[in-house]
Amino acid sequence: MTLQNQKLLGPCALALALAGLVGWPGLAGPTAAAAPAPAKRALIVAIATYEPSTGWSPLGSGNDVPLIRDILSTHGFTDIQELRDAAATRQGILEAIRTRLTEPSAPGDVVVFHYSGHGQQLTDDADEEVDGYDETLVPWNAPMAPPPGYDGSKHLRDDEWGAQMDALRRKVGPSGHVLAFVDSCHSGSIPRGTLDQGVARVRGGAPPIGPPRPR
Repeated sequence: MTLQNQKLLGPCALALALAGLVGWPGLAGPTAAAAPAPAKRALIVAIATYEPSTGWSPLGSGNDVPLIRDILSTHGFTDIQELRDAAATRQGILEAIRTRLTEPSAPGDVVVFHYSGHGQQLTDDADEEVDGYDETLVPWNAPMAPPPGYDGSKHLRDDEWGAQMDALRRKVGPSGHVLAFVDSCHSGSIPRGTLDQGVARVRGGAPPIGPPRPR
């Protein structure tokens, strides 16, 4: 899947990108030319402790929240929402994007989405991934090793998440900005299926769910 006009960065670029937010159009400080200030809102999704039956190990995602909140506040963000642990199911994440980011946004607004948690691959369901796998965000109750026949309904596929980001991009319009951070395994390939010498790039520890989709 492809995110159009989207900026998506993995964990290595996270601190640098946040520190550079002041240079974005619409994010300048009080010395900028007088103009109606855009709304600046953010959603921080952080899953540190997963539902025990899922088999996922704990993460330090909760440590990200105050750091990201502080740097966003420094750059004028006043509407900063959090979704943590048990609240961050697949449906919870999608609902939060819709109600806390997309619905209240208007043309020209500046919006940040951040996800810290596990990532995993799942058999491609749309025949559009070069390696036969969708990348997914792993919500709080998504299993690491489900039984055969699992339909992926507890994972958040890149296509579905990307559609939400595209809707948000359209809502803020050409004068707005959407910045997404995905701090997880496979985050580099979430918006794009790329080949390196004929081999799809893979990053992560947990094995994929199911076989790759035949091409």
